[in-house]
Amino acid sequence: MATKTKPRKTKAVSILEAMSEQVSTLAVPLYDRCISKAGAAKAEASWNQHMLVLVIWTLEAGQSVSNLYSVLTEVLASRVATVGRENGLGAEQLKDLRELSENTISQLNGPFWTIAHLVAEGATDSILAVANDDGATWGAVKRHAADRIAALAFDPSRGKKTVHYTPKGTDHAVSFTVAQATETRNDHTDAVALAESIKADNSPQWRAVQRQYRAENPAGMLDRRTKADRDRESVAIGRAIQNRLSPEEIASLIS
Repeated sequence: MATKTKPRKTKAVSILEAMSEQVSTLAVPLYDRCISKAGAAKAEASWNQHMLVLVIWTLEAGQSVSNLYSVLTEVLASRVATVGRENGLGAEQLKDLRELSENTISQLNGPFWTIAHLVAEGATDSILAVANDDGATWGAVKRHAADRIAALAFDPSRGKKTVHYTPKGTDHAVSFTVAQATETRNDHTDAVALAESIKADNSPQWRAVQRQYRAENPAGMLDRRTKADRDRESVAIGRAIQNRLSPEEIASLIS
């Protein structure tokens, strides 16, 4: 009797399996992020690090970012729920966990689109340079991608394009050109830059005014915010001890 040979996997199936395997590594970090309270910062840092690793893997492997996001939406929430069941969560807790997971995944849609579009524009190396940089973070990658997208959206070549939006509380659309929006956006950028330069030039004086005000109004509290403050306090305490105690009493205190 002839033995049946197993059908060979197609390239598409192999790619999906590889993506699914990578997505599986997110289940525990996302579970921890969803249920974490006391350790929220640690869970958030772990989740962000896993997202960074996932994006690096996707880009370096030349995989489709949009396909990866599709796999995320299909399987991750269920796998997080599985982690919840293994940890003894009840039906209501699992329902809440799944909703939190799905909400987190939906929030990834925007960042993943920016990366997918930039890859299509040939900017993969630019994203990887940020992602693989020393001290790289998922947040830094998202900011880099968002800035690149904004530059593309407001490119002068799109200046004559007409855009529409409906202001809140109205039912009438407002129309304007990209060039008009670019002008006000540039005004805002210049104003923010001016404000930051004023702050940089004058903030030492502002802090000095507040320090003097506190010095004039101690409210019974010693100022211990800086090392210099703490050193001055130590010297003052040391002098007070020397004035009030004999050398023998001081030696007994510090022995």
